[in-house]
Amino acid sequence: MASIQSILAEEGSGLAEFYVLASQYTHAAELATRSSRADLGTDAAYGDFAGPSDWLQPVWMAWLSFRVTAVRLINLSGSGTPEALALVDHQVTKTRDALVTALQTQGEPLR
Repeated sequence: MASIQSILAEEGSGLAEFYVLASQYTHAAELATRSSRADLGTDAAYGDFAGPSDWLQPVWMAWLSFRVTAVRLINLSGSGTPEALALVDHQVTKTRDALVTALQTQGEPLR
């Protein structure tokens, strides 16, 4: 079985480039959250004004980025995709759907 280091060496910059492209949304959202400002008048308030719906897409993108990279490393190592991955996929999707339902029930707009 190949080591992760040897797999990454064989892949060259492919996985790194994928991570950089896929994570830009998450990093940009995090920076915007840290530097956001409410009230453009004289009573400016700086801080984190993000709610649960603001994190739905960044967290989902992070999961997808992790999953794609993990599956690629597993396949390159010569192992088959583990059956447990289907269970994890189901749990993550179920959790995401429950969050969406809760947000919609509270009347939060999905972003």
